[in-house]
Amino acid sequence: MQIQPFLHSGVLRQMLIMTSQFIFILCLFTTAAFCQSSKMDQARKLYESKDYGNAKELLIGVTEDDKNYAEARYYLGRITFNAKDYDGAAEYFEEATEADEKVADYFNWLGNSYGSAARDANIMKQGMLAPKMKNAWEQAVKLDPKA
Repeated sequence: MQIQPFLHSGVLRQMLIMTSQFIFILCLFTTAAFCQSSKMDQARKLYESKDYGNAKELLIGVTEDDKNYAEARYYLGRITFNAKDYDGAAEYFEEATEADEKVADYFNWLGNSYGSAARDANIMKQGMLAPKMKNAWEQAVKLDPKA
């Protein structure tokens, strides 16, 4: 019986409201982070199962402020490379390497894209792509000598 007057006090009521708001906000952030990483996991699985169209749809939605942006651009580059659009793939790999300069595989595939684009290009474009290709592969080897 003595608890009821205490529950009706304004201070306790305010504390309960603030606590519930804090828990609600915490749940929102946790859910948002889980959805982002599971979205990337889902895109990775779609890519690995060669469902490139659906993987691309998920990956396109990953924005620059997302922690998975570089990886998303990498997979978009791989999808575009598989479609033999080497210039488009190079653009995605450039974005991946700019977002994360520490992943050798991003630079390796950037070099591969430049090389494949150069193979089908005229002599002028080949001359422009050759140093880019070399620099990308050198950076990949610098980051990971096994690359």
